[in-house]
Amino acid sequence: MNLLERFVNPCFPPFQSGILVIVGLLALCRHRYTWGAAWLALALGWLWLCCCPWFADWLAERLESRYPYAPASAIPRRSADAIVVLGGGALPMLDSNQRNIGADDTRLGLGLALYRDGRAPIMLLSGGDREAEQMARTLQPQGLPAGAVLIESESMSTHQNATYSAAMLKREHRTTIILVTSAIHMPRAIASFRQQGLTVIAAPSTEPRSEIIPMASPWWPTKEAMRLTTRCMREHIGLWTYKLLGWA
Repeated sequence: MNLLERFVNPCFPPFQSGILVIVGLLALCRHRYTWGAAWLALALGWLWLCCCPWFADWLAERLESRYPYAPASAIPRRSADAIVVLGGGALPMLDSNQRNIGADDTRLGLGLALYRDGRAPIMLLSGGDREAEQMARTLQPQGLPAGAVLIESESMSTHQNATYSAAMLKREHRTTIILVTSAIHMPRAIASFRQQGLTVIAAPSTEPRSEIIPMASPWWPTKEAMRLTTRCMREHIGLWTYKLLGWA
């Protein structure tokens, strides 16, 4: 995503504030000074709010609380036909003997832990733009049988993740899955997969908040908080849109 595409994004707070600024300037040009000043103040206030750690944290908790994190051991063995890991996020550094510390905090690391603990017989890696292939390469030294890993590499959205993965799984008569993605992304992802007729068990990966938002004053704006706010808005707006389109 280039700089222009990143800025012209309805979920990006500076873009939203920029729209409010334009409205305010138009009001000033029409000599509506009170309204113009109000819109400009709203633009500044909204940008400040979206960059505050406490607001970003609040938005994230509203998403994460729907499917709370649970360790791999909490899911019964052989409880599903497949583990589906969605692309996105950092890949863990894994060696052939032992997972690195913190590997379970990543999507692929948690998926591998679920497979090794016998929660399902296969893993399906889903993600376009070479994400699925990158995850498969990371898994190569782990000793998984070749037939235990399926790759879905065409999807470019959560809806396509669900549609293409479900088609592959249904061909093999696999209809119960453990879905692995970030806790923030899980509500939209699980609704999309269930819409495809699959029975879904949520397995959200954790994202330590201290790494996303530095421990500082919750009222002090930070770039990290703005990034988290953007992600959360994307998920909230995306879920509403998917429901309107019948995708979730």
